[in-house]
Amino acid sequence: MNKQIFLDEFHIAQKTARIAFLEIEIQKIKSGITKAASQELLNEILLGYEKELEELKLKS
Repeated sequence: MNKQIFLDEFHIAQKTARIAFLEIEIQKIKSGITKAASQELLNEILLGYEKELEELKLKS
């Protein structure tokens, strides 16, 4: 029982950390801090981050 509670709490903390990471990375891309070889590549990364963030927030 305790192991399951620990795993649940770990999963919640991991998800919260990933949401925070994605929000920061999206902000860095939009502000121009993050650079890439091409704008197209940067846009693909941004779309992927935004999609993942949306999915994580829906599951919260």
